[in-house]
Amino acid sequence: MKITNNGIPGAALTPKPPAVGATASSTNAASVPAGGDDGYTPSPELTRLLDMVREQPEVRENRVQEAAAKLASGYYSTPQSIAATADAILADV
Repeated sequence: MKITNNGIPGAALTPKPPAVGATASSTNAASVPAGGDDGYTPSPELTRLLDMVREQPEVRENRVQEAAAKLASGYYSTPQSIAATADAILADV
């Protein structure tokens, strides 16, 4: 998974409700400043979480599918594979 555009696509932002007494012409798209800046600033917590997500490696879907196919076929259900898996888990503890 790759996150771009600071993880905040423009379409996902909830627009601010119009101010009380605002007219229709003051709330249309023409009132947004040039450059598309709507004044939204992500919170420090959101920024921190997005940075953590960006640091994660991308998923290689083909490798996931290969592993799922091997698992479904019983490839990993041999005594040798079970022992190797147990050894790897215990070595990591």
